[in-house]
Amino acid sequence: MSLVVSYSVMPSGGAVVLNIFCNSEQITVTRNGSQIYSGDYVPILLDTNLSSSQSYTYIVSDSNGNQETLPSITPVSSLVIDVLDISSILIQIFNSAMKSLTFPPGILKPKYVATAMPNAIFNAVPFISVYENVVKQSQIPMGQQTTPITDSDNLLPIIVRRDFTIFSMHENPNERDYYRNMMIGVVNTSLNGLFAAMGQNITHDFVCESGQLAQDHKATSPGFYFNELLFTLTGPMNFGISNQYLPINKIILVGSENNVPVINVQAPT
Repeated sequence: MSLVVSYSVMPSGGAVVLNIFCNSEQITVTRNGSQIYSGDYVPILLDTNLSSSQSYTYIVSDSNGNQETLPSITPVSSLVIDVLDISSILIQIFNSAMKSLTFPPGILKPKYVATAMPNAIFNAVPFISVYENVVKQSQIPMGQQTTPITDSDNLLPIIVRRDFTIFSMHENPNERDYYRNMMIGVVNTSLNGLFAAMGQNITHDFVCESGQLAQDHKATSPGFYFNELLFTLTGPMNFGISNQYLPINKIILVGSENNVPVINVQAPT
Protein backbone atom coordinates (compact mmCIF):
# COMPACT_ATOMS: atom_id res chain seq x y z
CA MET A 1 0.00 0.00 0.00
CA SER A 2 1.34 3.46 -0.96
CA LEU A 3 1.49 6.37 1.41
CA VAL A 4 -1.81 8.29 1.45
CA VAL A 5 -2.24 11.50 3.45
CA SER A 6 -5.29 13.71 3.85
CA TYR A 7 -5.85 16.71 6.07
CA SER A 8 -8.50 18.81 7.77
CA VAL A 9 -8.43 22.10 9.66
CA MET A 10 -9.95 22.24 13.13
CA PRO A 11 -13.08 24.45 13.03
CA SER A 12 -11.80 26.43 16.01
CA GLY A 13 -8.78 27.45 13.91
CA GLY A 14 -5.02 27.27 14.36
CA ALA A 15 -4.72 23.48 14.17
CA VAL A 16 -4.36 20.92 11.39
CA VAL A 17 -5.16 17.21 11.52
CA LEU A 18 -3.17 14.88 9.25
CA ASN A 19 -4.67 11.47 8.48
CA ILE A 20 -1.87 9.11 7.42
CA PHE A 21 -2.34 5.68 5.83
CA CYS A 22 0.62 3.41 5.04
CA ASN A 23 2.14 0.00 5.83
CA SER A 24 5.45 1.41 7.05
CA GLU A 25 6.60 1.23 10.66
CA GLN A 26 8.33 4.62 10.61
CA ILE A 27 7.24 8.01 9.28
CA THR A 28 8.64 11.53 9.17
CA VAL A 29 6.59 14.73 8.91
CA THR A 30 7.94 18.17 8.06
CA ARG A 31 6.16 21.50 8.07
CA ASN A 32 7.61 24.29 5.91
CA GLY A 33 10.90 22.43 5.83
CA SER A 34 11.15 21.84 9.59
CA GLN A 35 10.71 18.37 11.04
CA ILE A 36 7.80 18.16 13.48
CA TYR A 37 7.62 14.39 13.91
CA SER A 38 9.82 11.35 13.31
CA GLY A 39 9.12 7.97 14.82
CA ASP A 40 6.67 5.10 14.88
CA TYR A 41 3.77 5.22 12.46
CA VAL A 42 0.73 7.09 13.76
CA PRO A 43 -2.54 7.23 11.81
CA ILE A 44 -3.45 10.71 13.08
CA LEU A 45 -1.13 13.65 13.75
CA LEU A 46 -2.45 16.88 15.32
CA ASP A 47 -0.40 20.02 14.69
CA THR A 48 -1.41 22.92 16.93
CA ASN A 49 -0.53 26.54 17.79
CA LEU A 50 -0.47 27.55 14.13
CA SER A 51 -0.88 31.09 12.83
CA SER A 52 -4.06 31.80 10.89
CA SER A 53 -2.17 34.36 8.79
CA GLN A 54 0.46 31.91 7.53
CA SER A 55 0.36 29.05 5.01
CA TYR A 56 1.89 25.67 5.77
CA THR A 57 3.16 22.91 3.50
CA TYR A 58 3.42 19.40 4.94
CA ILE A 59 5.61 16.62 3.57
CA VAL A 60 5.07 13.11 4.91
CA SER A 61 7.53 10.31 4.12
CA ASP A 62 7.82 6.72 5.30
CA SER A 63 10.66 4.25 5.71
CA ASN A 64 9.68 2.51 2.46
CA GLY A 65 10.72 5.55 0.45
CA ASN A 66 7.24 6.91 -0.23
CA GLN A 67 6.61 10.63 0.08
CA GLU A 68 3.47 12.76 -0.05
CA THR A 69 3.39 16.57 -0.29
CA LEU A 70 0.16 18.27 0.71
CA PRO A 71 -1.07 21.50 -0.88
CA SER A 72 -0.43 24.72 1.02
CA ILE A 73 -2.77 24.96 4.01
CA THR A 74 -3.90 28.12 5.80
CA PRO A 75 -5.59 27.15 9.10
CA VAL A 76 -8.10 29.97 9.11
CA SER A 77 -11.45 29.15 10.64
CA SER A 78 -14.02 30.85 12.80
CA LEU A 79 -16.40 29.25 15.26
CA VAL A 80 -19.51 31.39 15.80
CA ILE A 81 -21.72 30.45 18.73
CA ASP A 82 -25.41 31.14 18.40
CA VAL A 83 -25.85 32.79 21.79
CA LEU A 84 -29.38 32.38 23.07
CA ASP A 85 -29.67 33.90 26.53
CA ILE A 86 -32.86 32.25 27.71
CA SER A 87 -32.14 33.31 31.31
CA SER A 88 -32.44 36.96 30.30
CA ILE A 89 -35.64 36.17 28.39
CA LEU A 90 -37.12 34.49 31.47
CA ILE A 91 -36.14 37.47 33.62
CA GLN A 92 -37.91 39.83 31.21
CA ILE A 93 -40.99 37.58 31.20
CA PHE A 94 -41.11 37.59 35.02
CA ASN A 95 -40.52 41.34 35.26
CA SER A 96 -43.39 41.93 32.84
CA ALA A 97 -45.64 39.52 34.73
CA MET A 98 -44.86 41.18 38.08
CA LYS A 99 -46.04 44.54 36.70
CA SER A 100 -49.26 43.05 35.32
CA LEU A 101 -50.35 40.57 37.99
CA THR A 102 -52.73 41.57 40.77
CA PHE A 103 -51.29 40.16 44.00
CA PRO A 104 -53.63 39.05 46.83
CA PRO A 105 -53.69 41.07 50.08
CA GLY A 106 -50.64 40.36 52.23
CA ILE A 107 -48.57 39.08 49.29
CA LEU A 108 -45.79 41.45 48.32
CA LYS A 109 -44.48 41.93 44.81
CA PRO A 110 -40.82 40.91 44.36
CA LYS A 111 -38.35 43.68 44.99
CA TYR A 112 -36.34 42.52 42.00
CA VAL A 113 -35.98 39.72 39.45
CA ALA A 114 -32.39 39.06 38.36
CA THR A 115 -29.70 36.43 37.90
CA ALA A 116 -27.58 37.39 40.90
CA MET A 117 -28.61 36.57 44.44
CA PRO A 118 -28.98 39.60 46.77
CA ASN A 119 -26.10 40.56 49.05
CA ALA A 120 -28.40 41.37 51.98
CA ILE A 121 -31.29 38.91 52.14
CA PHE A 122 -33.09 40.73 54.98
CA ASN A 123 -33.69 43.81 52.83
CA ALA A 124 -34.41 41.96 49.58
CA VAL A 125 -37.25 39.51 50.21
CA PRO A 126 -39.32 38.69 48.37
CA PHE A 127 -37.11 38.26 45.32
CA ILE A 128 -36.81 35.95 42.30
CA SER A 129 -33.50 34.72 40.93
CA VAL A 130 -33.24 33.10 37.47
CA TYR A 131 -30.17 31.33 36.10
CA GLU A 132 -29.19 28.51 33.76
CA ASN A 133 -27.26 25.83 35.62
CA VAL A 134 -27.00 22.78 33.31
CA VAL A 135 -26.65 22.36 29.53
CA LYS A 136 -26.61 18.73 28.40
CA GLN A 137 -26.66 17.23 24.92
CA SER A 138 -29.99 15.52 24.48
CA GLN A 139 -29.94 14.10 20.95
CA ILE A 140 -27.34 13.64 18.21
CA PRO A 141 -28.56 14.63 14.74
CA MET A 142 -28.04 11.99 12.05
CA GLY A 143 -24.64 12.35 10.39
CA GLN A 144 -23.41 15.05 12.77
CA GLN A 145 -20.07 13.37 13.40
CA THR A 146 -19.60 11.95 9.89
CA THR A 147 -20.37 14.93 7.67
CA PRO A 148 -17.09 16.66 6.68
CA ILE A 149 -16.82 20.41 7.17
CA THR A 150 -15.63 21.42 3.70
CA ASP A 151 -17.79 24.38 2.70
CA SER A 152 -16.84 27.95 3.55
CA ASP A 153 -19.93 28.31 5.75
CA ASN A 154 -21.33 25.45 7.81
CA LEU A 155 -23.97 25.05 10.51
CA LEU A 156 -23.54 22.51 13.27
CA PRO A 157 -26.84 22.07 15.16
CA ILE A 158 -26.81 20.38 18.56
CA ILE A 159 -29.97 19.42 20.44
CA VAL A 160 -29.44 20.30 24.09
CA ARG A 161 -31.39 20.10 27.32
CA ARG A 162 -31.23 23.33 29.32
CA ASP A 163 -31.98 23.33 33.03
CA PHE A 164 -32.97 26.64 34.64
CA THR A 165 -33.35 27.34 38.33
CA ILE A 166 -35.99 29.91 39.28
CA PHE A 167 -35.53 30.64 42.98
CA SER A 168 -37.67 32.78 45.27
CA MET A 169 -37.35 33.63 48.98
CA HIS A 170 -40.01 34.90 51.39
CA GLU A 171 -40.73 35.77 55.01
CA ASN A 172 -43.93 33.71 55.39
CA PRO A 173 -45.24 30.40 54.00
CA ASN A 174 -48.41 31.87 52.46
CA GLU A 175 -46.39 34.14 50.22
CA ARG A 176 -44.07 31.26 49.35
CA ASP A 177 -46.99 29.06 48.27
CA TYR A 178 -48.49 31.80 46.12
CA TYR A 179 -45.15 32.42 44.39
CA ARG A 180 -44.70 28.70 43.72
CA ASN A 181 -47.97 28.50 41.82
CA MET A 182 -47.39 31.84 40.14
CA MET A 183 -43.90 30.89 38.88
CA ILE A 184 -45.15 27.56 37.50
CA GLY A 185 -47.94 29.41 35.73
CA VAL A 186 -45.65 32.04 34.20
CA VAL A 187 -43.13 29.58 32.73
CA ASN A 188 -45.81 27.23 31.37
CA THR A 189 -47.84 30.00 29.72
CA SER A 190 -44.67 31.13 27.91
CA LEU A 191 -44.14 27.73 26.26
CA ASN A 192 -46.48 27.93 23.26
CA GLY A 193 -46.42 31.63 22.49
CA LEU A 194 -42.67 32.15 22.78
CA PHE A 195 -40.42 29.13 23.22
CA ALA A 196 -42.27 26.96 20.70
CA ALA A 197 -41.95 29.74 18.11
CA MET A 198 -38.21 29.91 18.87
CA GLY A 199 -37.86 26.15 18.38
CA GLN A 200 -36.81 25.76 22.01
CA ASN A 201 -39.73 23.63 23.13
CA ILE A 202 -39.05 20.20 21.64
CA THR A 203 -39.71 18.89 25.15
CA HIS A 204 -40.15 20.56 28.52
CA ASP A 205 -40.75 19.67 32.13
CA PHE A 206 -40.46 21.14 35.59
CA VAL A 207 -40.19 20.19 39.24
CA CYS A 208 -40.50 22.57 42.19
CA GLU A 209 -39.21 22.18 45.74
CA SER A 210 -40.48 24.39 48.56
CA GLY A 211 -39.05 24.58 52.06
CA GLN A 212 -37.77 26.65 54.94
CA LEU A 213 -34.32 27.98 55.79
CA ALA A 214 -33.50 28.57 59.45
CA GLN A 215 -29.85 28.37 60.49
CA ASP A 216 -28.75 30.59 63.38
CA HIS A 217 -25.06 30.01 62.72
CA LYS A 218 -25.49 31.40 59.18
CA ALA A 219 -27.39 34.51 60.28
CA THR A 220 -30.66 33.46 58.66
CA SER A 221 -32.68 33.48 61.87
CA PRO A 222 -35.66 33.70 62.31
CA GLY A 223 -35.86 31.86 59.01
CA PHE A 224 -36.97 32.26 55.43
CA TYR A 225 -39.21 30.31 53.09
CA PHE A 226 -38.16 29.43 49.57
CA ASN A 227 -39.20 27.94 46.23
CA GLU A 228 -36.73 26.30 43.87
CA LEU A 229 -38.30 25.65 40.49
CA LEU A 230 -36.23 23.54 38.09
CA PHE A 231 -37.49 24.31 34.58
CA THR A 232 -36.18 22.29 31.63
CA LEU A 233 -36.33 23.07 27.90
CA THR A 234 -34.99 20.97 25.04
CA GLY A 235 -34.05 22.75 21.81
CA PRO A 236 -31.26 23.52 19.33
CA MET A 237 -27.94 25.11 20.21
CA ASN A 238 -26.30 26.12 16.93
CA PHE A 239 -22.67 26.64 15.99
CA GLY A 240 -21.72 28.41 12.77
CA ILE A 241 -18.38 27.46 11.22
CA SER A 242 -16.70 29.65 8.60
CA ASN A 243 -13.38 28.72 7.03
CA GLN A 244 -11.00 30.01 4.39
CA TYR A 245 -9.00 26.85 3.81
CA LEU A 246 -9.32 24.80 0.65
CA PRO A 247 -11.66 21.80 0.71
CA ILE A 248 -10.87 18.58 -1.13
CA ASN A 249 -11.73 19.04 -4.78
CA LYS A 250 -11.71 15.41 -5.93
CA ILE A 251 -10.49 11.95 -5.03
CA ILE A 252 -8.96 9.90 -7.85
CA LEU A 253 -8.46 6.13 -7.82
CA VAL A 254 -5.10 5.74 -9.59
CA GLY A 255 -4.55 2.00 -9.19
CA SER A 256 -4.02 -0.68 -6.59
CA GLU A 257 -1.25 -2.55 -4.86
CA ASN A 258 -1.88 -6.00 -3.41
CA ASN A 259 -5.62 -5.49 -4.05
CA VAL A 260 -5.60 -2.30 -1.94
CA PRO A 261 -6.81 0.88 -3.73
CA VAL A 262 -4.30 3.70 -4.15
CA ILE A 263 -6.02 7.09 -3.87
CA ASN A 264 -4.78 10.49 -5.02
CA VAL A 265 -6.41 13.38 -3.13
CA GLN A 266 -6.35 16.75 -4.91
CA ALA A 267 -7.27 20.16 -3.60
CA PRO A 268 -8.45 23.10 -5.72
CA THR A 269 -5.75 25.37 -7.11
